Amino acid sequence: MNNKFALYIHIPFCISKCSYCDFCSFVPKNTQMQDYVEALINEIEQTSKIYAGQVTSVYIGGGTPSVLPLGAITRIMSAVKSNFNLQPNISITIEANPNSFDILKAQEYASAGCNRLSLGLQSHKPEILKVLNRVHNLQDFKNAVNNAVKVGITNINADVMLGVPNQSLDDLSETLKVLVDLPISHISAYGLICEPNTPLTKQIECQQLTLPSEDDTVQMYDFAVEFLKKYGFNRYEISNFAKTGFKSKYITTYAYILTEAGSPYDAIPVLEKAMEYNPVDCGPKLELAEVYKRLKNKKRLIEITAETLRVASSPQTIARCYANMGYMLTDFGEYDDAVAFYTASAMADAHPAIPLEMQHLADLKGSPIQYVGREKINEVFEKYDLTFGPNQEVVNVAAQLGAYYLGQKNIKYALNAMKITYGLTRDQELRKIILKYEGVVFPERTQKPDITQTVNENPEE
Repeated sequence: MNNKFALYIHIPFCISKCSYCDFCSFVPKNTQMQDYVEALINEIEQTSKIYAGQVTSVYIGGGTPSVLPLGAITRIMSAVKSNFNLQPNISITIEANPNSFDILKAQEYASAGCNRLSLGLQSHKPEILKVLNRVHNLQDFKNAVNNAVKVGITNINADVMLGVPNQSLDDLSETLKVLVDLPISHISAYGLICEPNTPLTKQIECQQLTLPSEDDTVQMYDFAVEFLKKYGFNRYEISNFAKTGFKSKYITTYAYILTEAGSPYDAIPVLEKAMEYNPVDCGPKLELAEVYKRLKNKKRLIEITAETLRVASSPQTIARCYANMGYMLTDFGEYDDAVAFYTASAMADAHPAIPLEMQHLADLKGSPIQYVGREKINEVFEKYDLTFGPNQEVVNVAAQLGAYYLGQKNIKYALNAMKITYGLTRDQELRKIILKYEGVVFPERTQKPDITQTVNENPEE
């Protein structure tokens, strides 16, 4: 059921190579950028034929994507949209260097669908930027932030480095003070890693430059954690700090890559950190369930399923939890219990994978399998200390929010809350209210959306 994936698009060009960088990047010559864009578009078209499913996030990194000429990002994103199925409200991030991100590129990126910008500041101090061979200055960075905001890109990340040669705690403090005064929503504060054979590492090895002591670097990090917290930037991963609602969505992608690369145990602490930052976000919980399925850890899968169901606010999430249980129980040879969970999943939200899983069960048993009734479902759920259906507390909160916002005449928020309630309860009176107000929020629509698609009225289908 989890046929979702993320896209990373690499742009290997830079105006100049930073002294600490060992990424695949270089200064372009002649028509290299144009040739690369053509090859990249072809690669997008070919790759889309291999990977079917829904794209959950797009990240355009480098190198420096913003060195591409005007029009290149538009063409790349047009190819992505034409060849892949992008989920609604998808996060599309693009990296940029402050001195190559002018207002024209800001307008292009926003029009192309980029809604998150990652800018490399590293430091406000010219002397430190010179050590790192960065080609921008503080004013370039401020201009880039302002350009992004002007075109409606308000989800902005700033990269900062600590433990750099010639850097003091006061230097880091001044850099962070600059950032918290700007409309920045996310900060990545990385410790310098001296990669082999980079110009910076060679300078350090030749004693031309001296790193701060380990104690000084730790002090810088501890200061950053406490300072940023005061300004609403909460740490959710070792180097990442975000204001509420602006956590990077790529952390679960990182965990997915670890799992697929054969390191599922390494993905567990990554996802647990994400859950700690936002306990009601079901995304990391569902990814953790995938890890436990891979590890065949029945006990922890049941626990994370129960934890997810306590906060699940959509029939799709609930259905996926039940399907996870069915998948695991099939793996353990508990076929009758698996049937109950697959039936429950189909009742919560129809998914084309469920009939296939049921057919797989029938093949394993060597006999036909029928969906079971509510009594059997309740019996099996009780066996695993689970309750069939949505958590009533979640339903109550959504209903109360809907009523509150409706009373405040905030129709947009009221509809959001009521749709959650309807998806969990199938309350037909609530459906009438939603349809009544739908046109108020989206007056340009010629027909109202079919909100009955959020639930499956006929699970036997």
